[in-house]
Amino acid sequence: AASRPARGERVLPLARRSVLVPMEPKELQQVAGLAISAVLPVELAEPIAGKAGGSPLFASLLARHLVRVHLIRVVGSDAFGSPDLPSFPMPPTLGVILFASHALMSEAARAMLHAAAPLGQVIDQELLAKVASVEGAAATQSALLECVAGGALVLDEATNVFSFPTCTE
Repeated sequence: AASRPARGERVLPLARRSVLVPMEPKELQQVAGLAISAVLPVELAEPIAGKAGGSPLFASLLARHLVRVHLIRVVGSDAFGSPDLPSFPMPPTLGVILFASHALMSEAARAMLHAAAPLGQVIDQELLAKVASVEGAAATQSALLECVAGGALVLDEATNVFSFPTCTE
């Protein structure tokens, strides 16, 4: 068992270096497809993989963003690109994608996210509605579902519990 340092004793953190190997385009195609619950054809996956630079987080957020702005349409388990997709300027950074996703949400959905952040992993809907100043059960549910559609929250449909996504979702 590791011993704890004595009170006031200075401990230097262990330095660890991890090398994250960028994902291959085919892997990013699968990750992006999973993010939008669809099979992503190569012609849609290539611009996403090219912009993502090997990052699965960037690829999944970009795919969701393209669905939200109607440049990718999901029908069943198939994804289709808009004719406007090739001329669309892809967001240059993760920050831009996150900002755009936030900006596309309604005021009520943004209020829900701002209120949910300090409330914890699993969110009590009644408390959240009060903190966010969203009136009525229907408005609360609508705002929460909008957050789910944008990928900012996850809904466990079996329990009707909303939570923040984890790294495995």
